[in-house]
Amino acid sequence: MSDQPLVAVIIPVGNGVAAYLPRCLDSVLAQTYRNLQVIVVDDGTTDGSAKIADGYAQRDPRVKVYRQAAAGVAAARNYGLQQVTAPYLTFVDADDYVTPDYVITLYQALRNADTPLAIGGIVKIKLNGRPVLCATNEQRVVDTKTVLTALLHDEYLAVYAKLYRTELWQGVTFPVGRVYEDVAVMYQVVARCAHIALHTVPLYYYCRRGDSLTARPFTPAYLDLITAVTAMCDFVTVRYPDLQVLADSRVMWAYLIVLWQLALVKHPDPVIKQRLWQYLKTHRRAVLKSKQLPRRLQATLRLTYGGFNTLRVVRKLYYIVSGESKGVRH
Repeated sequence: MSDQPLVAVIIPVGNGVAAYLPRCLDSVLAQTYRNLQVIVVDDGTTDGSAKIADGYAQRDPRVKVYRQAAAGVAAARNYGLQQVTAPYLTFVDADDYVTPDYVITLYQALRNADTPLAIGGIVKIKLNGRPVLCATNEQRVVDTKTVLTALLHDEYLAVYAKLYRTELWQGVTFPVGRVYEDVAVMYQVVARCAHIALHTVPLYYYCRRGDSLTARPFTPAYLDLITAVTAMCDFVTVRYPDLQVLADSRVMWAYLIVLWQLALVKHPDPVIKQRLWQYLKTHRRAVLKSKQLPRRLQATLRLTYGGFNTLRVVRKLYYIVSGESKGVRH
């Protein structure tokens, strides 16, 4: 391992992942890249995850378990960052898993391109167990603007499936108490890189669960998406004004995603509904003029001309037909 610099793997562990944690840890410890600092942050779990993590720490000295009072994944990741002593780091969520060559592939991509960040590919496992390949198999070096533009297209937003030089995270923290914390920080980290290595072959398996945020009925936490996306778009357009049109459509998409979930609520909060609907009515005409508008966004936005009730009917039909309702906890 003398020729392998230490790589930290930060794994936040919250309640509800005990059934998945062994698979995650097994995949991390099976890495062909052996020189790892595995940082498991127990976020006040009571589901047996703590015992599982302790068992792995007893069997493998690379695993260290840290504990904090339940404060959410953002706080757990921040705590994990404070423990890093390695020059490189990556994030893996406790209910996901990685291929055996996850670390070595990203490390070689990063070193060969002499960049501080390498981005890997993701395979999403849907609620019904069906895998959806999101990896684009790109293997090239790109500039900062290319990746920031991709973020506006809703690509590469997750902090996982990436290998970073640890120095990129100096002064960057996840917003505690908010969800969509990846969206809130990823653009800040990308902006610190002159160049980035894309090596988007399938390396990371993201497993959607029935109790994940997007599989739950609407809560005000969804509004955090609008906050994060708006801040990202403001940041990007200050540096690249020519991306303003794309940024405007990305903000609109965030509002639509939240409305999409609100449409499932029997008696939606009138203040939240009015805020979202007013933004949509004020900006949709201008956004629809954009030639860069994705077809899905265009179709959903045009649907809103029929009013909130039309959106609600379509949303509920999609909810049933897609099978999403089977994984939602009420």
